Amino acid sequence: MRSYLKLLCAILAALTNQAFGANFISDLIEQDGVSKNIQDPITGYAPITVALTDPSISGEWTLEVLDRGEFYRSVPDLESTYGLCTINPEILLGLVKEGLWKEYDADLNRDLFLLRLSFTADTGKNESVILRWGLVPTRPVISDITFTYVYDWEWDDIWPNGNFTFKVEYLDAERIEYNVTASFLFGPPFYFTTLYVIDSPSPVIIEYDADWGEFIQVSVGNRYGSAHSDIICTTDYITDQEILDRIQEIAGIEEVKGDGRNPLVSTEDSTLSFTEPVDVSVYDLSGKQILSAGYTQSVPLSSLQSGIYLISYRNHTKTYNFKYHKK
Repeated sequence: MRSYLKLLCAILAALTNQAFGANFISDLIEQDGVSKNIQDPITGYAPITVALTDPSISGEWTLEVLDRGEFYRSVPDLESTYGLCTINPEILLGLVKEGLWKEYDADLNRDLFLLRLSFTADTGKNESVILRWGLVPTRPVISDITFTYVYDWEWDDIWPNGNFTFKVEYLDAERIEYNVTASFLFGPPFYFTTLYVIDSPSPVIIEYDADWGEFIQVSVGNRYGSAHSDIICTTDYITDQEILDRIQEIAGIEEVKGDGRNPLVSTEDSTLSFTEPVDVSVYDLSGKQILSAGYTQSVPLSSLQSGIYLISYRNHTKTYNFKYHKK
């Protein structure tokens, strides 16, 4: 019994040492000559230096970074000498391309890489600390949104009579892009069809000719990765109730008949029929593409299970979208 208790105590002591550390690593780090608490998020691209509480202790430093599979992967080329360890963010670049886990910090509005720094003394005792480093840009923030428009009741559209304007603010980005979906979408976007790249410091004012039912997302990036804004929709900034009612009416139409402009003829017998060749994509409500066909006038839908789908098709002049109910 005593032997069992001694073994149990030894196991608990080992676990306690791993969990709470051996007090080897200092609570402070240094970056650009400024001391910071090791528990606080790190920003900036200057190397950081971590020290031992007792520089005379002999042992080895190791560094790992959490990947998307939630496994810690070894980081090579760590510099250490005389009880000090220096971490240069450049050594993460090779691993960034392979995919690393990032944790969002709402106070900083930034995604942080999670690094595990460990020191193992020659005696076998060790201590590990988690470092959170915000190397990617802050998530872009969209504000000051305005939508000026003239609604075309004959064609049920706004473009080219709609100016959509908004401000974007961000930090530490080397590039900024904004992505726009096709028009006339009634729910969250299934794909972005247009990419605009902007060379401009923050804040930047973005404006373009918009239609209703377009979703926009801004992306910013640097060598360490990218960050994305919330997704906004032009329809949300239409204030005329009569237009909003009309859009809701269109959203409720499950089958759109040909009218001389729209190339769709019918959806009878689980087949899409068109008056001219079009490119067609079918999506389920989660945004997954179920099927696609290019330059065709007939698309069979008999393979679809019962449910509601988004049909998107395009001729040489325009993109059309509507909901299809497969019974």
